[in-house]
Amino acid sequence: MKFTSHLILVMMCMMSFALYGQSAKTYVDAGYKLEKSKDFQGAIESYDKAIALNTENKYHLEALFFRGNCYRNKSDYTKARADYDSAIKLSEKLPSQNPRFLSDLHFNRALLRIQGFNYKGGIKDLDMVVKYTPKDAYSFALRAKCKYDIDDKVGACQDFKKAKSIKAGVISEKFEKAYKKSSKKCK
Repeated sequence: MKFTSHLILVMMCMMSFALYGQSAKTYVDAGYKLEKSKDFQGAIESYDKAIALNTENKYHLEALFFRGNCYRNKSDYTKARADYDSAIKLSEKLPSQNPRFLSDLHFNRALLRIQGFNYKGGIKDLDMVVKYTPKDAYSFALRAKCKYDIDDKVGACQDFKKAKSIKAGVISEKFEKAYKKSSKKCK
């Protein structure tokens, strides 16, 4: 009898855990659909529900990332940055994430940092982007531009070269001018 009651209790816990995780997924999926239809406020509300479950699983992580994207689309950069920061911190606890997802997460935060003239912070995030997606020519070009802006001409030149070797034409005219100036510093 004791064994049966323990078994029932364990099964109930497992079922509630499965339902709990499923509802976070349901909120994320619903939020994503709303986000794609440009209903950013509705999406934020759906992501809020997933985050409120505090499951600290991949759905919580996705909800933070996607809600950050919605805030960014609404030009609420402070909240977007807070969500990206929280998502990155949570991703460190959940190491088996898709590298492309982690790359996108760091890339989006890098854009916010660069927009706020925090080039060193942007470079740190872009370092992670190129770690996760080493064939992303645009990230190398953007990191090169950041390095150029903080007067790291050698680093800028190396990244410009890498970007051009991955994908010819990835560097815009504006970047090309910076590349030509920094290339004098290349070895």
